[in-house]
Amino acid sequence: MYRNLNKSIYSLAFINFINGFGNFTFPFLTLFLTLKLGYSTAAAGTFSMFSMAMYVPGSLISSKLADKMSRKKIMVVTQFLFSSTFLISGIFYAHKEIIPYLLLLGLLFDGASDPARNALHTDHTTFDNRQEAFSLFYLCYNIGFGFGPAIAGLFFNSHPRWLFLGSGIIGMLATTLVALTIKDKRPNKKQIEDSIINNQTDKAVEGNVIKALIARPKLLSFISINGIFFLSVSTVLFTLPLFASHLFGERGPTIYGFLMSSNAITVVLIRPFVI
Repeated sequence: MYRNLNKSIYSLAFINFINGFGNFTFPFLTLFLTLKLGYSTAAAGTFSMFSMAMYVPGSLISSKLADKMSRKKIMVVTQFLFSSTFLISGIFYAHKEIIPYLLLLGLLFDGASDPARNALHTDHTTFDNRQEAFSLFYLCYNIGFGFGPAIAGLFFNSHPRWLFLGSGIIGMLATTLVALTIKDKRPNKKQIEDSIINNQTDKAVEGNVIKALIARPKLLSFISINGIFFLSVSTVLFTLPLFASHLFGERGPTIYGFLMSSNAITVVLIRPFVI
């Protein structure tokens, strides 16, 4: 099912692999706050709540800009800024009390990067190959994520600085590949006008996002269900590292890293059977 896709889709899939591989920091954020900075569990939970909230303003601004400007340029700039916050955190790790604030800033840029990234992915697919392409993007990210947390868990106690430096360097590599290998390919005015009058499920809708959602009640229901799902997932991702650390002490971060990697490996292995 992944054969005969165009070159840009394979390039984007490889970049997703790199991004998944470089996700060293956020799976270990709870442990970093509690074990390295001495935050209480309640304080770490409050910080996690604020960190998720930082996605919202960046995402809203980027979504609006992505309708009018180059999706690629928005993605490259915001992902560069996002990766820079990790590099700065690693370089100034001796003053690690400032790292949470840098991460909050980074999450603002990450939230701004996501809508442009998803729009860029959509621009390089068609109605006929979109399901296969997005499946490949997700698969490659999980393959990368199968390695990243396991490596980060091994370094958490001995070389925590490299969780940030590694994320920053790999993020910069992914951003550079986007800048050099991916073309800006957004729909022109005629394509949008033609899309409005067709009967495909991905057709354009005139008006604002509220009108677009009302025109797609199934999508609105899906978003609502996803909200409950991600609330559950975020709860697990907050408590699981704490539980692993409680059970296994110093070995907790390493075991937790392998748990996260085993999750990604499971997704990769069962995906062909589910499809």
